[in-house]
Amino acid sequence: MKVILLESTNNVGMVGEIVNVKPGFARNYLIPNNKAVIANENNLKAFAHQKRMMEKKVEKAKAAAAEVKKQLDGFEITVLRRTAKSNKIFGSVTTLDIQKEILKELNIEVNRKGILLAEPIKKLGSYTIELKLDGDIEASISLIVEADLSAPEAQEVMEEAPKTQNENVEQEEVQS
Repeated sequence: MKVILLESTNNVGMVGEIVNVKPGFARNYLIPNNKAVIANENNLKAFAHQKRMMEKKVEKAKAAAAEVKKQLDGFEITVLRRTAKSNKIFGSVTTLDIQKEILKELNIEVNRKGILLAEPIKKLGSYTIELKLDGDIEASISLIVEADLSAPEAQEVMEEAPKTQNENVEQEEVQS
């Protein structure tokens, strides 16, 4: 039985392909799960029309991504983080942080999954971040992680916190 695949299916084919499968497989699995339709004349025409419409949408998305690439390429983002004395930051700079900064600075919505980080950013410094946009278009931005000097009191509190916890444990042991 010939069917048009609506979804990529393992060991059967890719979206849009016309494949020949066993009738039971088509009736019991592919068609009820909306993974395929029977390859008759009406379905072939409808699928060809849908394919043309999708191609137009893809072209529009690629054009929009090219415009975004022009704005993003070479753009520099600065992120402030609290640091320890060894230039390590508390926590890390994540894709969500980068996405928020791009939205704040350029008013451009970037998909978080398209921000490619080789490893978590946990130290101060300058980094090049690759962004994957729609239509397999890639852009790169510069990320600078700097120490937040506006909160030195917070650093002192963070350094003293473990000491006070240890003192409390020692006092509880003495009272026991």
